[in-house]
Amino acid sequence: MPTTRSKRSAAVATVATAASSASPSKMDAGLAAVDTPAAAPPSRMAAPIVVTNKRSAAKKGRGKSRAANRKDAGIYIGRGSRFQQGSPLGNPFKMKVEADRDDVVDKYQCWLAEEMLDEDGAARSEILRIAELVMTSQRPIHLVCWCAPKRCHGDIIKQFVEKIVEEKENNADVNDGHDK
Repeated sequence: MPTTRSKRSAAVATVATAASSASPSKMDAGLAAVDTPAAAPPSRMAAPIVVTNKRSAAKKGRGKSRAANRKDAGIYIGRGSRFQQGSPLGNPFKMKVEADRDDVVDKYQCWLAEEMLDEDGAARSEILRIAELVMTSQRPIHLVCWCAPKRCHGDIIKQFVEKIVEEKENNADVNDGHDK
């Protein structure tokens, strides 16, 4: 009998092999499933999103890792460990060698597009939460992972969030002055 972990691995592998490379249409399909009504007009001063390396964030604070572990240091988007709770946006695809980086990030983009279709999914909820933070914050939003500034899944998360924020702002522009 397959375990839950092996079922999830099989599902992730299926999503990964469904597209040999990430495509904007895949991302758009995932984002199309996101209802973006403008309940309140978003801030026109949307905060920038910065993908930050966890090690760099730690060096900028006091002590070896204190800054990166503070709640205000950013949103951790990596996998869990015995020292850190994982994010629902953590990349389920592991790199074995540096040459795997592009393939792993492309697979992540397909995986996240599929996750965005699940209205009750944790990844979708976290993306929408981050989009809300971007729209309401006056400060940069830091997505903290281990591989920045190299290409990483944080770049994909940033693209998804920016697209959602843009769509919400466009909906707000259309709906301005036309309350139902």
